[in-house]
Parts: sequence; C-alpha cells; structure tokens
Amino acid sequence: MIVVDTEILIDYMLGKQQTALKLEIYIGKEQLAITDLSLAEIAYIVQNPISIQNVVEAFEILNFDSDAALQLSTILTYNPNIPFRYLYNGSICVSKNYMLLTKNKEIYSRIKNLRLL
Repeated sequence: MIVVDTEILIDYMLGKQQTALKLEIYIGKEQLAITDLSLAEIAYIVQNPISIQNVVEAFEILNFDSDAALQLSTILTYNPNIPFRYLYNGSICVSKNYMLLTKNKEIYSRIKNLRLL
C-alpha cells in the first residue's frame, strides 16, 4: 500500500505535470490510500464536493487508530520536534508498514522506519 501525502494529491488535482507523472507510476499498479487528515485538508483547501467525492472513491481512507497513537507516542520519545500533521500521517504509515509518497522527505525522514517514495 502506498499512502499519498496531501501536497502530492493537491498538485495532482491541479494538474502539475511533474507530480502527475510521479503519481501515475503507481495508479493502477499499487493500492493507493490517503489518511483521514489528508482528506480533511483536501476538503478544506479544495472546497468542491464533487472533487472530494472523487478522492473518496479513488483512495482508501486510513483512519488514525490505537496502533497509530502508540506509534506517535514512540516517535515523540526520540524526536519531539516533528510538526503534528507529519507525526499523524507518518505514524499511520509506520503502524501499518505502508510507504508514503511525499514531496516533504526532509521532515518525514526524521521518522524512524517510515518508508518514503
């Protein structure tokens, strides 16, 4: 499973060519997901019910659960300075051993065991 970060999905929705090419490598070949936080961010930014419905239909939506909460606590013990949204998304990915497709590798790379694309 590949989790698509918010910025990648927004760039894709805006038709940014470089991001579209990167995401299209995985479309139809891998299972793609986004976190519930990314869905909320997209709904806030895009504010178009049809576009949001298209996202819901195209991606599995991963919820923050107790495994992710435990992982977030673990991450905070060795790196308390990661911004919350990165902790949130990263802890979901690590707890499920999923890869994350992101443009923000500098920040996400501070999370141990998080596999980045």
